[in-house]
Amino acid sequence: MRIAFFFGCLVTLHGTLALARTCMPVAEMETGLIDWYAERPVADLAGPQVVLWASDTTRSWTILRYLPNGQACVLGQGVGDRPTAESDLVAALGS
Repeated sequence: MRIAFFFGCLVTLHGTLALARTCMPVAEMETGLIDWYAERPVADLAGPQVVLWASDTTRSWTILRYLPNGQACVLGQGVGDRPTAESDLVAALGS
């Protein structure tokens, strides 16, 4: 239910959200999410290429897009039900 809520919030807000993506090697990105935010992958949003990471401890969440070149890009992030940075999630899911 939480996953649907987060996704619904981001889809609702998509008209006002747009930011250049932060990308880095997958291992570096995942290590940062685990070590800094205690996040773990919790759901595939658009197949295995777009994954929601979240933490019950910090209430933070991050949506990553995995690219074929070994990079992972942040499409959205936030705490609770609020995005903390602008996102191009809807455009990314449409591509």
